[in-house]
Amino acid sequence: MKPTTKYSAIKYYKLVILLIPIIVVLFVNNSFSNLVPVFATSKNHLYEQSCKISISSKNNIESVNKNGRIYFMTITNNSNHDLVITLFTSNNNTENNPDGSEGRHNVKLNSKLTNNNDVELDKISLKSNETFEFKVNVTVPLGTQIEHWNIISVKAITDECVDYSTSFNLFTFIPNPNEN
Repeated sequence: MKPTTKYSAIKYYKLVILLIPIIVVLFVNNSFSNLVPVFATSKNHLYEQSCKISISSKNNIESVNKNGRIYFMTITNNSNHDLVITLFTSNNNTENNPDGSEGRHNVKLNSKLTNNNDVELDKISLKSNETFEFKVNVTVPLGTQIEHWNIISVKAITDECVDYSTSFNLFTFIPNPNEN
């Protein structure tokens, strides 16, 4: 058997395997209108399954002083392709605090994402298996209640995988500045 025949057979086999689900949908629904959505959904679904990113920090439970608190973070693209990632933070009062108290009593703090050169960031591009270090700068607004917790969620979403996101919580306690 010639190599070209073998390769042609492999290509034909792959094409048949790809077309079987489409043919089944067409016969079951007796309609050709589903042809395009099957292709689009299948491609996007497979791509989204391969999007994996992780966010981490060595310490995500801290107290804040008058100058604020800086959390040193990393984000890693664990997928097999390059990703454009949007990072943002939000105050989260739906989860419990590390001491077991309810998050609904938490205070709101200000937060800003920066790279290690203190340049603000919101979007980054990461190659497959690349890790990026960044900081979350937390400050306490004037008039914030002391002896309360705050939870800031650091969230990452990808342009490539619309339905995929991951988040990491930072727990910050606002102590009484008059106590040591």
